[in-house]
Amino acid sequence: MSLLPHRGRGRPTALRRIGALLAGAVVASLLTAAPALADEPEPPVPMVSVVSVADSQYGLAADRSAVYQRSSAGPGWNRVGGPAKDIYAGGAGLFATNPDTGDLYRYDGTPQGWTPIGGPGADFAVTDDRVYGLAPDQSGIYQWSQDAPVWTRIGGRAKDIYANGADLFATDPDTGAVSRYGGEPPAWTAVSPAAPSEAQRRIRQRPAPAQHEQPQPQAPQGAPLSTPTTPPASEISDPPNGPSDRTPDADHPSDLAVTAEDDLYVLAADHSAVWKRNGTQWDAISSRATAVYAGRLGVFMVDPDTGLINKYNSEAKRWDPIGGGTGQFAVTGGSLYRLTADGIGEWRGDTWTRIGGPAENIYAGGAGLFATDPITGEIRKYDGEPDRWTEVGGPGAAFAVSDKHLYGLTPDRTAVHQWNDDTGDWTRIGGPAENIYAGGAGLFATDPITGKIRKYDGEPDRWTEVGGPGASFAVSDKHLYGLTPDRTAVYQWNDEDGTEARWTPVADGLPGAAAPASRTPFWNKNVKCSQTDPDGRKIPTRLGNHELGWNHFTGRHNIRQCKVIDAALAGKVDKVEQNGTRLTYLGKAFNSSGQVVDITVIVQYAQATADNRYDAGPGQKIGVITAYCNKVKNNKCPNWVNQ
Repeated sequence: MSLLPHRGRGRPTALRRIGALLAGAVVASLLTAAPALADEPEPPVPMVSVVSVADSQYGLAADRSAVYQRSSAGPGWNRVGGPAKDIYAGGAGLFATNPDTGDLYRYDGTPQGWTPIGGPGADFAVTDDRVYGLAPDQSGIYQWSQDAPVWTRIGGRAKDIYANGADLFATDPDTGAVSRYGGEPPAWTAVSPAAPSEAQRRIRQRPAPAQHEQPQPQAPQGAPLSTPTTPPASEISDPPNGPSDRTPDADHPSDLAVTAEDDLYVLAADHSAVWKRNGTQWDAISSRATAVYAGRLGVFMVDPDTGLINKYNSEAKRWDPIGGGTGQFAVTGGSLYRLTADGIGEWRGDTWTRIGGPAENIYAGGAGLFATDPITGEIRKYDGEPDRWTEVGGPGAAFAVSDKHLYGLTPDRTAVHQWNDDTGDWTRIGGPAENIYAGGAGLFATDPITGKIRKYDGEPDRWTEVGGPGASFAVSDKHLYGLTPDRTAVYQWNDEDGTEARWTPVADGLPGAAAPASRTPFWNKNVKCSQTDPDGRKIPTRLGNHELGWNHFTGRHNIRQCKVIDAALAGKVDKVEQNGTRLTYLGKAFNSSGQVVDITVIVQYAQATADNRYDAGPGQKIGVITAYCNKVKNNKCPNWVNQ
């Protein structure tokens, strides 16, 4: 493999659309392609579409070359806009889509007055006072109005949307059932029965998990869903289309860990200690840690200084290091599993045994060990013998393993599916979810808007809300546990013996949990790599933590060799921001097969981050914050980059 810095300078700015229907994110650059210009009377022309707004009619020429208006005050048609793909009208006005980009424009009432209001969509509908759009991939329904000129997500998957006066209707993409929108999320009402479909009965290989927060199966899939906002820029942010921190997977281990027998462990918010529940109190069993894992085999934590995993010796009250390098970890039954760039290893109390090749993530539970393919994202189950794995499904945004089942969340997070080990089939059981959690006590999912958590009731599309949002959740054989959003306390949800389900606090409040939120988080300042760029800047790559540095991007973006970072930093800086403190370097990696991938490295060349949460000390630089590959799934580099 060859690694090269990016040598280009003065490149044109690249604009990338993210998601769909982001009002204000569209640049008015259609020029002659925009529906605008010319108000002279036109001779009659064939129309492909004619719509009415108040006392005017609007038509789109059959060749889609122009938009015309005819008012009740005059007999002729006037050309009020240029080429358009489609036109839509209602009480909220006239709207047209650009034939090249699909962007949506609103007619302001004069021939030259067209205003961009959003990006492309699979379909649009206009009611008396609002405009609705269906995302290009049909994964969500959005709403826009002049009073609230931002796009708000109000519903999930749909096949079509259409308007009638003040009402919006949507059809279910799987059943064909029709639902009416009540005006405020999650007010969808079924207005026609669903027709049986193959998608309802069986989904194989490609988990496309379904609708949990909308118990009526006839409602548009996933209604309601979250507003498509763009997060503010941060010096520790990743590329806009990169993975988020919302899914508790091997790359982002939970701060809450529980065994099947309800031994409960919590990582302090500032990573200063691991706490174990002991009756009605918490006992500190470690000093600093970056992650905690627990299972029948014991409790494990990752040392922030070495990056190595350690097992707690309860008799000697000490942590014993386990040989081997850093990686992603999962615990189930009598085994600890580790994923590194070289493959998957298993530890049963003595030595590590290699049981599989490279993977993107690993998931473990009573139902077994599963791993996702680093190239295709397909998920495989470990058959119990080294290098014997069986493909069981397609890619997903996240997976969770209970005592009996594997669950998958579709790549667009619009549906939850369950895999049946006996038949090999995937069954859609719920709609959009932010996260999924599983264990012997059942399957749980968090709402993508409110963060509230729901429990799967055992039948497709039947979910019960059991609690509000939390910083993290964990599931044992008997209970669901939740860490409060401010990380000050842990609660246990009880649903046993037919008694009223309720949340009760677990022991006393976490010691030190009330520390100010602005308290500096722990990060490892030790330098893993160092490189000097052509301008003489000496740039360190520190071990860091889950937010920045080596420990952040090695798992999340699969860059595990210093040479990858150093190659990009060996070239001229490609972008300078924040008064010279935020630097972006671009590089390329090549292999002998002719594959090429672009690499981005972001550096904070200052003593502290812009928000002052991290400080490298007098005379020192923060260094590399993150690194990732461009134009690949989840910005996660292929394994050959590390060879």
